[in-house]
Amino acid sequence: VGDPTMQSGGAIISTALFLQDEIALDPRWRLQLGMRYDKFDKKDGYSYVGNVRKSYDERRFSAWSPKVALSYEPQKDMLVFASFGKSFNPPSIYKLYRRAGDKMSSVQANPMLTPETSTTYELGIKQKVDKKTSYSVTLFRVATKDKIALATIDGVRAYYNMNSSMAKGVELEVKHRLNRDWRTYLNYTFESGELTSGGTTERNWDIPKHMLSFGVDYTRGNFNGVLDAQYVGARQSVDSISGEYGSEDSFFLTNLYLNYKFDENLKLQFAVRNLFNRHFYASEAASERTYTLGASYSF
Repeated sequence: VGDPTMQSGGAIISTALFLQDEIALDPRWRLQLGMRYDKFDKKDGYSYVGNVRKSYDERRFSAWSPKVALSYEPQKDMLVFASFGKSFNPPSIYKLYRRAGDKMSSVQANPMLTPETSTTYELGIKQKVDKKTSYSVTLFRVATKDKIALATIDGVRAYYNMNSSMAKGVELEVKHRLNRDWRTYLNYTFESGELTSGGTTERNWDIPKHMLSFGVDYTRGNFNGVLDAQYVGARQSVDSISGEYGSEDSFFLTNLYLNYKFDENLKLQFAVRNLFNRHFYASEAASERTYTLGASYSF
């Protein structure tokens, strides 16, 4: 359907196994140890160049990702924690195979993308203020190798593995229970980062400095509903003009999630993203209102 130069597709099969244990060192100190194994297969990738279908080779990646966390409870309802972990983030089908056209400004497929691997450090505090209200403050630093970013190299605009990146910031979260069924929450993140490619390090303009989410959560029996609002700040380099190609607008989204738990294993979810059908620009025109129906089964 549509212009052949804009057709592309493929498949991703992702498998993961995660093990974690918590050890009580004494009544106040606890140690968490975890290990995750990920396997990522990409296959059946293709895109059209002109009217010719181009197929891409299958590839497989795998990784072991450890996690270590130490927590200390200096007093009742207060927890201080530090953690170290590694993670494995494979590229999406969109970034691997999507081809937007023949123009120089059009995003091209890059089937040679490899997964990102990250090392994360966290230091924070969690506290219950009273029976209804709690908060947490977390400092974080994330160093990523083979960072995937949108760039133009040798005249070709596509997603590339850009050597490495670093992001750091602080996250504040507040939760408050209104009554047995209703609760509210607020989460704010201030973040900045750097991107290194070819020995040159510069600010990563893809990271918004400010992100805010807040909402209400209702639970009664097996039913749960969440009305969530999300704000993401503008991502623009110093010489960018709002609305120009390559910049990304700030945006405010409202999302609705309706969940029903049939039993301990089966859960059904209906979601409406961009509930009020807001229009904004994030690398390209963002999706309008979307509906998703899904089911999950745990063993």
